[in-house]
Amino acid sequence: MVLMTKNIAKQSYLNSDIPRVILDRLPIYLRILSQLQQEEIKITSSNKISQYVPIESSQIRKDLTYLGINGINGKGYSVKTLKQSLQKLLGLDASWNAVLIGGSTLGRSAMEFMKQKKISNIQNSCSIRSKHQNDRQKNF
Repeated sequence: MVLMTKNIAKQSYLNSDIPRVILDRLPIYLRILSQLQQEEIKITSSNKISQYVPIESSQIRKDLTYLGINGINGKGYSVKTLKQSLQKLLGLDASWNAVLIGGSTLGRSAMEFMKQKKISNIQNSCSIRSKHQNDRQKNF
């Protein structure tokens, strides 16, 4: 069993009046920005983004301007900054607090995998014991 809570930034999409049609396009833009970042592209433009999707560059500019995100005239947008802004708007920059209960070997393996991949800040705050170990201790 995993118990989780999420700390969502107050400036996320949950507390906004962003039109649904724009919200629906944001994950698409985010995927493109992730791809550009993997290709080590630092600056992009609405024209470049529109090459990846069937959305006009003017519509991309309108969406980003509506969100208060403005590029640099004649240059475009910083891929890193734009990606961070969209993640914040979508609530993807939030931290999760989780407790893994009853994970045994599978749970330990999952936690070790996340540590190795640096997926999250995993902290082991208690020792892991199986039900049988606890039963044996009670019987002694």
